[in-house]
Amino acid sequence: MLRAIEAAVLAAVALATPAQTQSRGREPLPLSAPLNSGVCGLCGAGRCSASNYRCVRIFDPASGGLLQNLACNEAGEFRAQLPAGRYALDRTGVGFPLSNVRDAEEIEIRSGQWTRLDGVSPARCPDSGVYGWDYRPCTGVKLSGSYTCAWAMDPRTGKVLASAQCEKGYPTFVMPLPPGRYTVKSSHSPERTIEVRAGQWQRVGAFEALPCLPIP
Repeated sequence: MLRAIEAAVLAAVALATPAQTQSRGREPLPLSAPLNSGVCGLCGAGRCSASNYRCVRIFDPASGGLLQNLACNEAGEFRAQLPAGRYALDRTGVGFPLSNVRDAEEIEIRSGQWTRLDGVSPARCPDSGVYGWDYRPCTGVKLSGSYTCAWAMDPRTGKVLASAQCEKGYPTFVMPLPPGRYTVKSSHSPERTIEVRAGQWQRVGAFEALPCLPIP
């Protein structure tokens, strides 16, 4: 009788246990290629230039709503993926909503094209590169913050030419690269050498989720 009760209790616990506590086998990791249009430009020169806060802002000129809030990179540049349309660009980080922003710039994005401001070259703002998953976190694990998760290197010298950031809770990355040959890797995937072609985005990194161990 006792064994029957124990079996019934274990069965009830198994039914009540959330899915994230169960092991999962390998699963495919779908991911769409990044939108291949947007705007690139410079920070600094009287505009915001600090890389530790997001001072480049993209607004909807019709509603005044904030669409994107971006930080400048170490080279003093910004890059924003945007679908075709008209936008208001602010590079001061001052004022909100749009009606309180002084000297916002009007920009137009065309489908499949990058608007390059301030003389930024196609090599600095390419329409090609790599993207992917670093890995898929197990469900139920709460993660916050970001980390450097992917690198592109010169296949002859091993010099790092570019890197990408991932959010810990959703570790996918986009790494723009001009056309050329690169050795790429992510923190959870081995190195591979690829050819990046103009106008194309090649997927790298993890293609399958590894099994998750039961959460104790």
